[in-house]
Amino acid sequence: IVVLGYFVDRFLIRPIGSNHLAQVLLTGTYPAVPYLTYLCAGLLLGRTELHDVVVQVRMAVVGAVLALGAWFVYWVLVLQAGGYDQLMRHTPWLSEDQIDEIIVWGPSPDLPTSTWWWLLTPGPHSNTPVTLLMDLGTGLAVLGILLLVVRPNRLWTTLGAMGGRTLTLYSAHLLALATTVHYDDRPLWFAVHVTAAAVFAVLWQRTFGQGPLERGIATAVRGTRRLVLGAPARTVQSSGT
Repeated sequence: IVVLGYFVDRFLIRPIGSNHLAQVLLTGTYPAVPYLTYLCAGLLLGRTELHDVVVQVRMAVVGAVLALGAWFVYWVLVLQAGGYDQLMRHTPWLSEDQIDEIIVWGPSPDLPTSTWWWLLTPGPHSNTPVTLLMDLGTGLAVLGILLLVVRPNRLWTTLGAMGGRTLTLYSAHLLALATTVHYDDRPLWFAVHVTAAAVFAVLWQRTFGQGPLERGIATAVRGTRRLVLGAPARTVQSSGT
């Protein structure tokens, strides 16, 4: 998906000047197409027996292998086999410090497309195959470990309430960040955001259950499913009469 997206962005979308479309679909901070990787992984996990200890162990092991394997590929090909030199040679307008900043902190806003070697870098929000595999593997490993060791208590109940309403909380978080007031005192506003999210999630769970945006999406999905799955049934009935 990522390699195909890189090709489409460089040779099809950018030549016609559709930079906004490229950022939304392929190269932005949260591009739709590469993030299908996480969506597909979540759908797969949702169909497993997460209460099974064997499944939890497999998640932790597979996740660790994915994350470490992706980092090892970056370490070998970029840091040991000359990939870093290729980045510098094909991106001469960036200094060594700027390349290191992209690798460590991610691109701002887009990853350079001067060479395919950039697809082997692990920078945050770079959405390269290495980054996606590292993120996916880390998420799997952490989820598997937490399922193995966590037991019900007040802390985990609070985190569970927040985790069950991530769409609502993250959307509100992005809207709050758009005000830019957090730039004045970031530690304070970090604490405010976390506290507000935790309080809201727990109170909403106890009062209403499913989060507001999650409920809206679920309602739309159920309606679409009934619409799609109901059509063949009506067709068969009408043909029988």
